Amino acid sequence: MDDTKLGIGFDPILCSANHSCDFPNTAVIFNQPKILLRAQKKIKKGEEIFMKYVDITNPFSVRQAELKESYFFSCRCSKC
Repeated sequence: MDDTKLGIGFDPILCSANHSCDFPNTAVIFNQPKILLRAQKKIKKGEEIFMKYVDITNPFSVRQAELKESYFFSCRCSKC
């Protein structure tokens, strides 16, 4: 799946997932008209949910610029 921007959506569950360049434990799957958040590994009760907001294969400077421009924060995960 590529990171082509398809549009903007709002979902209270998706909005509660934080970003990580290092170890996102979920993936967003677009199965129109639904958006699914699928676990990439077993998630323990109480464990924080992470997803990638940007293409995590991009260099540090590109990821930081995209996060700052689109989401108004700088990532401080262990990869960054």
